[in-house]
Order: sequence, then structure tokens, then C-alpha cells
Amino acid sequence: MDRWRSSLLVTLGMAFTGQVLRFDQDAYWGLGIGASIASRVPVIGPWAVNLMLGGPIIAGATLSRFFALHVFIVPGC
Repeated sequence: MDRWRSSLLVTLGMAFTGQVLRFDQDAYWGLGIGASIASRVPVIGPWAVNLMLGGPIIAGATLSRFFALHVFIVPGC
């Protein structure tokens, strides 16, 4: 993949995970829309949503997962 495309994906990943870390109404509804989009992926959609949210609802486990993604995983890409 080209360097600018990978940089764009990393930037979008940082933006999305960072937006969730505010954990306010904007973050809640943005994450709900992201989960809804992910759930529509054939075959792995429900599994991806469960992995992303850390359970059936947006809660503390979700915040912990997105913090780990934002601080440790996405910057290393």
C-alpha cells in the first residue's frame, strides 16, 4: 500500500478512537453508528461488533478497548 494511503488509515483510526475517548453524547452516538455499520458486514459483522464494544452495550469495557487501541495499537501501525 502506498505510504499516503496507510497514513490516511492511521489518521482516521486515531480520529475515530480518540473521539470515543471523550465518552460524551457525541462519542456515544458516533460509536453506535460505527457499530451499526460494522454489524452489516456479512459473516463476521456480529463478531466484529462484540469485539469492538466488549459486550452487547457501550460501557466501560468499550472505553478500555478504545483507549488501548488509541494509545498502543494504532500509533504502532
